Amino acid sequence: MEERTDTALVDPLTPNLWFSLEDESLQTVSGSSNQLNLRAQIPLAANPPIANLLASGQALSLIKLKMPIVLSAPSNAGIEAATGTGDVTATWLGGFGTSQSRWAAGAAFKFPTGSGSLGSGKWSAGPALGYTYGTGRWTFGVYTQSFFSYAGSGSRSPVAQTQVEPQISVALSDGWSLGTSDMKFTYDYDEGSFANVPVGVRIAKQIKAGSRRWDAYFEAEKNLKASGGTTWSLRLGAKLVFLRP
Repeated sequence: MEERTDTALVDPLTPNLWFSLEDESLQTVSGSSNQLNLRAQIPLAANPPIANLLASGQALSLIKLKMPIVLSAPSNAGIEAATGTGDVTATWLGGFGTSQSRWAAGAAFKFPTGSGSLGSGKWSAGPALGYTYGTGRWTFGVYTQSFFSYAGSGSRSPVAQTQVEPQISVALSDGWSLGTSDMKFTYDYDEGSFANVPVGVRIAKQIKAGSRRWDAYFEAEKNLKASGGTTWSLRLGAKLVFLRP
């Protein structure tokens, strides 16, 4: 499954090992906050014979991890501002693809590792799906994951949400690309409405160094559903990608 280096920055199904660090500044209805997002992707061994039977290309199997670390947050209703870790998310995706298109399905899990009010206090899980298609300098895709709580603190609200992330990106010259931000349209089943309706842009730069590549990016995002809490999000990130031979 050859990698399309012009669009790999925004392709969530490119089967490479990578680690990233992202600084995220949030403007909420009660003030501003800042957090670090630690992410990693670990490709697992695929099974080419099965892939050849089911699709043109190779199988992919990925584990994605995310841990948010809140550095500052506003106080809310007289409660002292909290800092610490948020809930850890782990996602497994398996599927097939080629250099032009990839699809995958799996499961997403959220663990109640958050410090105090920073976490949901619930164990949650749900399905995850993804598809990307590249043509020329363009990449189109969609990624979705859902979380439904099944255990945890009885004093905390249940979790029942689906996140949908549409993606469009165009490769420019000299490793630059322009596209949509990491928009997560979040539907809350308990509320019966969307908690987040974001619109944003991303500008990114790829720098290749031998068998490794640095991906740097900046995102600005406006949440059209201000009642969801966050109104603006600014993200500055760097990703170290270990390219496959």
